[in-house]
Formats: sequence, C-alpha cells, structure tokens
Amino acid sequence: MKNKLVSVVALAALAGVASAQLTGFKVSAGYGFSGGITDSGGVSRTMSGPELMATMPFQHLPLIDIGLEADILFGGGFGNSSIKGDVYRFLLTGRATIPGSQVGAWLGMGWGTAQGSSGDFASINGYVTQVGISIPLGMHTPVLSPTLDVAGDMGSKPGLSGFSVSVGLRF
Repeated sequence: MKNKLVSVVALAALAGVASAQLTGFKVSAGYGFSGGITDSGGVSRTMSGPELMATMPFQHLPLIDIGLEADILFGGGFGNSSIKGDVYRFLLTGRATIPGSQVGAWLGMGWGTAQGSSGDFASINGYVTQVGISIPLGMHTPVLSPTLDVAGDMGSKPGLSGFSVSVGLRF
C-alpha cells in the first residue's frame, strides 16, 4: 500500500512539473533565407525556402523564459532556384515580453549545420546566434497567442546566417 501511494504521488508530481514546464511552448512556420553558401562550382549563392521552428521552455523566471529551440530551413527543391539543402539550428534561448506591451523579444545561442542536397555544397558547421521579435496579431485567444515573428541569425560561417519571417503560435 505504501509503495503504491509513493508511486501515485511521484507520478502526480511528475505530471504537474511536466505540465507547468510546457506552458509557453511555441511553434512557428514561415519562410527563411540563409547567408551565402559556396556551391560545388565555386559560386556563392543563398538558400531560401520554408522554415519551421519549435521552442520548448524549461525554466520560467520572473522576467524571462529559458528554453530550447530547434529551427529547420528547408532550402531549394520547392520550385525555387536557390541552392538546395537544409539548415538546422539548435539554440538555448531567452524570451521576454517588452514591459508595457505584448511584443516579445528573444536571444538564442547554439550550434548550426547546413547540409547540401545532391552534392550542391559541402557540409557547414558552426556557432549560431539568433535575435528575434514577436509582434501579436491581435487575436488573443485563451489557449493560443498568434504572433508575427521576425528573426535574424548570425553564424560563425556565412551559410549559417540568415533571416526569417513566420507566424507563430504559443500554447
């Protein structure tokens, strides 16, 4: 009986911690551009295409949320003429709401990699810093908070840099 009670209490505590930590989860979808990438012919070209981002906060501080972000730029191959490949960025982020407004801002630092498709370019790896702003779209529903997100990425290698514009939903 005592073991069952301890198990139930432990599971309830875990569920409570998990649900508390998932508030503020954000997903965004939009369009992004990379910095210059030297293709297999020696020409510097940019990559552009759909971009998906997901941020999961793991620490809610009084003024800032600390979280992890995954960002994927699916470049080329969607009917556009940019270089073909994908850019993956993994960041530790800090998000805050600007006092007196619903506008949010974030700063992220982490690692990125760009992988070419069909030998279009050699793999690129390096550090990435991301700065962004979230502007509310006016529809503030109890569960979702849609925003217009604009982000800029500065990478240690030009191909990891870039910018994106997306629509985000925060849960």
